[in-house]
Amino acid sequence: MAPGHDTENHLIDILLSPLFNITMYSTADIVSAVKTALKPEFLGLKRAIKSDEKRIGNLETDVHEIKTVVNHLSTKVDHLTTETGKHKTAIQELTERISFLPTRDEFYSKMDDMMTELVAIRQEQSVMSYRVSQHSDEITALQKLCTS
Repeated sequence: MAPGHDTENHLIDILLSPLFNITMYSTADIVSAVKTALKPEFLGLKRAIKSDEKRIGNLETDVHEIKTVVNHLSTKVDHLTTETGKHKTAIQELTERISFLPTRDEFYSKMDDMMTELVAIRQEQSVMSYRVSQHSDEITALQKLCTS
């Protein structure tokens, strides 16, 4: 078989054969056979690379969006942490102020005492009103006696 008369696929088989003798074929034949044999693999790799580049672009977009969301959430967490600290301080101040207030039992006990005293004051007021009314009547009667 003379060089140049073999099909390129047959040449690839020969190139891969342990009995291959490089001097039997021209460099152009060998390059042509290798290109032809590797072309489908090369095109497949090229498509795979384009597909991977597209996926990487999508992933980069997704990563950017995730970073944006994480930054937003971090800002919210910081804000809420600050607000929580303010609320804790307010609760502590309120607790300190409330600590001076009486308990429910103490309050009702004092209210009972105050209501008892209020009832006594109102009764005394009624008695005093009656006495003032009587004194007023007596004064009026005395004034009539003095003027007549």
